[in-house]
Amino acid sequence: MKCSFELGVALVNGKTGSCRPIASFGSSKRFVIRKKSGYALEKGSITVEASIVVTTIIIIIFAIIYGCIVVFHYALLNSTVTKAAQFGALAWVDSRADIESGKINFETEKDPLYARIFHDGNMSYSEVIEEFTADHETTKTDNISQKKINSIRQLVLDSISKGILKPTSTKLEINFTNSFVNRKLEVQITQDIQIPLGFLKKLFSGSDTVSMTAKGVAIVSEPAEYIRNIDLAVEYLNRIDENINLGAKINELKEKLLQGFK
Repeated sequence: MKCSFELGVALVNGKTGSCRPIASFGSSKRFVIRKKSGYALEKGSITVEASIVVTTIIIIIFAIIYGCIVVFHYALLNSTVTKAAQFGALAWVDSRADIESGKINFETEKDPLYARIFHDGNMSYSEVIEEFTADHETTKTDNISQKKINSIRQLVLDSISKGILKPTSTKLEINFTNSFVNRKLEVQITQDIQIPLGFLKKLFSGSDTVSMTAKGVAIVSEPAEYIRNIDLAVEYLNRIDENINLGAKINELKEKLLQGFK
């Protein structure tokens, strides 16, 4: 069979083959038809498929690893605010107490006698940290409530500095509420975390970060102070009853009311 040298390809029994010259007679050339191997075609297709599958598996593995890191970081935030709220509530009764161990430093000045009246009102603290580091300076103050806030703040910063993910910004909020009957301490952390392929998220939400928020709440209780206040109230009621004979006056008023209904 003859084949065009320019094309270098011939069709043999409906299949593609290649031509190779074996002899030359004048101006004509003869070619031998050689079929291409089917194994080479299969080998090429396997290479393409393997590259797609391996790439997909690698992406899935990295996604699982990153997901585990995100879950760990979120658990760290929740653990931090819970610990800060509980330890802060325990140490709130005495500014000399260490927030982690609860030990009182007797070398420092004791809280004033009426600190629970004049230095135990509602208080809010908020701070936004753009470049997070654990060694942020704490402002020194003589205000009792501010000292307690500073202790809680330092505990939070020391704890979240152990996280693997580094946030672009961290917002810390500490709120103390005194409603006379109930005293409550709230600690909240909000962090913006940079994520891979964040530019895709930015196309839809306008931000390439994910926000994580954790909140811890604890009740500030002083059983000893509560018992002292109850004893004081009972003592004053007994004294008032002795002076004005409150029981007899109540019985007299009760009899008058009963007679009025007859």
